[in-house]
Amino acid sequence: MYLREGKVYVPTKAKAASGFFVTVEPIDVVDASDMAAVEKAIIRVITAGNPRVPNPSPAELRKPEILSYAKVKSEKEFERGTLFWKIRELGGLYSIIPGIPSPEGGWIDDDLRTEKLPEGILVKDLALRLAHMISKTAQLPVVVAQSKPR
Repeated sequence: MYLREGKVYVPTKAKAASGFFVTVEPIDVVDASDMAAVEKAIIRVITAGNPRVPNPSPAELRKPEILSYAKVKSEKEFERGTLFWKIRELGGLYSIIPGIPSPEGGWIDDDLRTEKLPEGILVKDLALRLAHMISKTAQLPVVVAQSKPR
């Protein structure tokens, strides 16, 4: 899930034939202030699971679907000022993992802020917890780190 300029982007993650994950449609875009819509989008993506898809072409990998939804031209532009969370499920146990910007682009897991959820948590409760985290974060002022000129 991505929070960018007051919008929450909730993409479907598919598993490609060679085992890596790619963003595919549908991608829900909802106002961060509408917690019910954020929760509904998260429930949709969790219950949909990870569909299997053929390996995307190099051209498809260069321009992820989400860029057109955000009306930006590059991943770098999308990442600027965007916050990221992901859900991980291992053996029936769920965690909400915030991302921190990676110097190489994209995000890396923020292990210090990872929230492990109780065993047996319902999807609705997981979605509500994540929607609350995103909504609360959306109310904070956004600070965009700028790199220093060389």
